Amino acid sequence: MTGVPELIPLESQKEWLDKLFDENPYMNNVYPGESRKILDVFFIRNGEIEYFNLGVHPIFRESYGVGKGITKRKGYMISERCSLCGICEKSCPQRAISFKDKYYIRNENCLHCGLCYENCPVTAIERIED
Repeated sequence: MTGVPELIPLESQKEWLDKLFDENPYMNNVYPGESRKILDVFFIRNGEIEYFNLGVHPIFRESYGVGKGITKRKGYMISERCSLCGICEKSCPQRAISFKDKYYIRNENCLHCGLCYENCPVTAIERIED
């Protein structure tokens, strides 16, 4: 998750901290006894969540906006300079590159590792950066 954290007002910190520990009892193992007092409770009003499921093959990733947060496009794309050699498809560890009239990257399955980018002999792979 990315965004700008906003601190919960000081007068409400203990209430929220107690609630977090009640709902997540394993936190007592991480912050036993008085050590929880070092924590500050905050919230993120506007941000972005990027979800990864690494337990499937190919992996699955998706981004969501929170509040007024905007998701940013990330990863790689194959430009018109592509020579259709197929090296990118062979180099992708997640098999996230497919062919139908041209090669394209399924970004929801892409690790963003850049192997396709590094191995393209005609520099047809471009990084997406919003």
